[in-house]
Amino acid sequence: MALMISEFATALFISSFGIENQLIEVCISYGLGFGLPALIYLKMTKANIKSTLFLNEMNIYNFILVILISFAIIPAVYFLSGISVLVFPNVISANITPLADKSLPELIICLALFPAVFEEICYRGVIFSGYGNVSLKKAAIVCGLLFAMAHLSAQQFLYSFAVGVLFCFMTYYTKSIYATTITHFILNAVQVVSLKASVGVEAAPITLSSVATLGVFAVSSLPILALLFFAFIKINSVHLRILFVSNENILQHNPDKRYEEKAVTWPVIVIAVIYILMAAF
Repeated sequence: MALMISEFATALFISSFGIENQLIEVCISYGLGFGLPALIYLKMTKANIKSTLFLNEMNIYNFILVILISFAIIPAVYFLSGISVLVFPNVISANITPLADKSLPELIICLALFPAVFEEICYRGVIFSGYGNVSLKKAAIVCGLLFAMAHLSAQQFLYSFAVGVLFCFMTYYTKSIYATTITHFILNAVQVVSLKASVGVEAAPITLSSVATLGVFAVSSLPILALLFFAFIKINSVHLRILFVSNENILQHNPDKRYEEKAVTWPVIVIAVIYILMAAF
């Protein structure tokens, strides 16, 4: 809820200055809207930064698998996005299209790197670690919902939710936020490159037929994705057992059911209501 309030407050703050450069506006909005609340949380709670944000190194096998998984989920992301476009207008695409005249490095930094870093710090760092006394599945679903709702876009909700849930599992198994930051960055960067490549090209309308084609690619990629994630879990299951021996707190999100905290609380319900109203109107 604090993040949602921060997003609105940052938007009002930035609009009052009338910044003409939209890319600078985007960078400032992520720094203030996401980075500042995370910093305040860490300072107020005096939480251990490394464990709260999962700042653990990845081995080379994880690094390779994370990159492969990043590209393997792209067909599914495009398919889910296509389904949403059939129902809701693609407002985000309309907003970033005017930025296509900017240089590719600028776009990559502001539209791919900044969102990946700051959103992962908040959602797979502070929030996911805060659900440590909730079972992994419940924590992943609620964090995925919060992540999807944070985009304040009905068109982005479906694929943001799916990606948000997947990212929680990736963070859990690697105990490293670097895994999801890399994947998040790659997904964003692919969209930025596509935006840049589409300059001067008339966009084809999204139809049921084109979404069906995307669905075929998505289904075709699922066996590859499943195989990669199976390898990912197997590698990191061994890694988790080794860590468990040296650190009894490393296996979070597996509480005793008698003492498990509620995953859905009143702030989550309020956020959901606000999101539904915004999506409707």
